Amino acid sequence: MGHIESLGRRRSATAGLAMAAALTVAFSTGCAVQTRVRPVPVVSTTAVYEYPAGPMPAPIVESPPAAPEPTGWSWVPGHWVWLGHRWHWQHGHWVHEAVNPMPPLVDENPGPPPSAAHVWIRGHWRWGGHGWVWASGTWVLR
Repeated sequence: MGHIESLGRRRSATAGLAMAAALTVAFSTGCAVQTRVRPVPVVSTTAVYEYPAGPMPAPIVESPPAAPEPTGWSWVPGHWVWLGHRWHWQHGHWVHEAVNPMPPLVDENPGPPPSAAHVWIRGHWRWGGHGWVWASGTWVLR
């Protein structure tokens, strides 16, 4: 009988460790839950966030530092990208390839919002490693 109880305890302990590991990964990667109320701590290591309402912020003026070498390098200018629940500034950086200017914004027609609680996040260009990539606009809950 002791062997069966011991096996059950080991399985329970293993399941508990697996759950603890999964929660640790979720909290350490910034896992967030969306809500319509003010930010409220869920546990001591994470918080609940609201989506910001409003347009993409104005560009940040950056002065490129000296190129790594005199030739063959191009500057990718800094730009805003929408990641998860807010706008993030992607700093400008040097790449060892030709960089075309950022294309003009695409005129998107989002249509009506799915609900009064949604806000439109307009599409934007982001640097995709070897060229500019269009990130389509999307509706998100406030």
